[in-house]
Amino acid sequence: LRAGQEMPEARVLVLYTGGTIGMKSVDGVYVPVAHYLPEAVRELPPLNDKAYVEAHYAGAAIKPLCLPPVRHMHKRVLYWVCALPIKYISCEFIT
Repeated sequence: LRAGQEMPEARVLVLYTGGTIGMKSVDGVYVPVAHYLPEAVRELPPLNDKAYVEAHYAGAAIKPLCLPPVRHMHKRVLYWVCALPIKYISCEFIT
């Protein structure tokens, strides 16, 4: 890409079906908290480029998350985390 040229974007929908990664530590115990995972990821620089999101999606009703640039990958990866309601347990899904 030439200087000043924007990279194309790849878009990914992440379906979170449960598990410890999306739980919040409260008094030393992990508990399920609605919408915690995307909120936590939004604050982690290795998983979200806040400056890119604000520059390109400031007016979006549902702002994506965006991975920082990855060497040799000529796309920006945008993603949205959709958490299924807590009542669904991932081990109960039948494939």
